[in-house]
Amino acid sequence: MREQQENFSKGMYPTLQQRADFMVIACQHVTDEMNKAANQNATCQIIVVISFSFVNTDLRTYFRDVFPHAQWILIDANDELAQERILLREGHR
Repeated sequence: MREQQENFSKGMYPTLQQRADFMVIACQHVTDEMNKAANQNATCQIIVVISFSFVNTDLRTYFRDVFPHAQWILIDANDELAQERILLREGHR
């Protein structure tokens, strides 16, 4: 993970295959952690918060397919700012 952060800061972004692999691994991690929490205490409601520094269309679509009942919220950014950020990201539309 640290290596990826360093690559991002150098302007090096993952390939489409690396992004696809990440989506599968990330969703499986969330599912595993939710199952583990449910097994530890079956009487509690589980609430999961996932924070993204950015969400590309492919990532958002994949997560929505895997977690169709998830609610998506944008924190500390109005729609105009969010759209501006999207337009400024090259290759992230």
